[in-house]
Amino acid sequence: MTNKIHKRCPEDSSAHFFFILVGIGLFSIGLILLLAGYGLNSTIRSQIYSDAEEDAERVTRAILRSEEGYLFRETSPGLWQLRFSKEELAEFDTRMRHLLQLFEISKIKIFDDNHRVVYSTDASIIGLRDSENPRLARSLGGFIDSSLKYKESMVDLAEEERFDVDVVETYIPISMADGQVIGSMEIYKDISRYRQAFLSLFWKNISILALVLFLVFAPSMLIVRALTRRLSLVQAQLKEQASIDALTGILNHGEIMARGAACVAGPSPLQRQDPLNQAETNGIMMIDIDHFKQINDTLGHLVGDLVLKALAKRLAAGLRQEDLVGRYGGEEFLLVLPNSSLETSRALGERIRKSIAEAPFTCDGHHLSVTVSVGVSCCPRGDEQEFLLALEDADQGLYLAKNCGRNQVRGGPRSETWGHDDPGTCPGNLHPEMG
Repeated sequence: MTNKIHKRCPEDSSAHFFFILVGIGLFSIGLILLLAGYGLNSTIRSQIYSDAEEDAERVTRAILRSEEGYLFRETSPGLWQLRFSKEELAEFDTRMRHLLQLFEISKIKIFDDNHRVVYSTDASIIGLRDSENPRLARSLGGFIDSSLKYKESMVDLAEEERFDVDVVETYIPISMADGQVIGSMEIYKDISRYRQAFLSLFWKNISILALVLFLVFAPSMLIVRALTRRLSLVQAQLKEQASIDALTGILNHGEIMARGAACVAGPSPLQRQDPLNQAETNGIMMIDIDHFKQINDTLGHLVGDLVLKALAKRLAAGLRQEDLVGRYGGEEFLLVLPNSSLETSRALGERIRKSIAEAPFTCDGHHLSVTVSVGVSCCPRGDEQEFLLALEDADQGLYLAKNCGRNQVRGGPRSETWGHDDPGTCPGNLHPEMG
């Protein structure tokens, strides 16, 4: 016997598909929020940065206009430079602090064209040179250079030390009317007070976006969930139809073979241990209706089908919950009995044979006396090959029952002998007649 068994995995593909969709949806929402947050953060910071830079330019223009007479001197016709008088520096510093407070400026430095600090609200650095500063060099080249900085601490114009400060540092070139750059002004614009407003605006917008995405996503997923449940139900119905024999309502050939092999390969669901079977073997039983061809030929195939249905119903009614019964083919039936010994399997086969022989079938107005031949075998737990060998042994036992006169139970050559009879021999000289 060479039967190819196809093993099936009872995976709910529709539920798996739904969870994949949910995962993709949540990932998409997360990605959208991440990108939106990045874009919003960049936009808000850019706006704050731009406003601070514009304030720095306005402050510079205001200082240059109001202090023009103090700041500049003409060294030769058309050539100018910054001029700072030590005697007037204190008064200039006072004027600067009043002006800078109007613009919420934290600190200011003024450099000449030699990178030297000629004035600063931090008097300790006046006279120092900053020759290694590329941003200052860029400003002295005529370009505005701004950058957002975080400072752990900084002394403001009121000589108070502040901590955790965000500032925009802007270098503004000091240019004359003819374009000559004679110095640079570094403006520190404190934007720390915008931080809380920025965070509030940021999280408010992200929360609104997350809510909108959820309101769009959730109903869609509910619809998809309803559809996948419907699909799951249809799949279950199709699977049931694919595994059930349409005529008899029991397992079809492919399903009984697959489940039988799986039963032999692993423990039964109920782990039922037969008292006579400490080895945990599994019973295999092949049942064939005797002279079934005569029923079809004399009474018609409709009556034959009714006999098959009635027999299948009787077989299913007499089995345990964990036992398997299926239509093997034609008028042959296969039973797989988990945790059953050869003795209990043969005893069950005998009970089935007697119950069928002693209770006629009523089919389409006909009272039929039907008998069956039974072949039994058993196998220990193992792989698919063990199941196929036991199935072949039960099939040979069925052949032997037919050969020995039908309406009896026989074991195959691999099975143990019962009593003193040899299952491989028959009384008399009978010829094999299947059917």
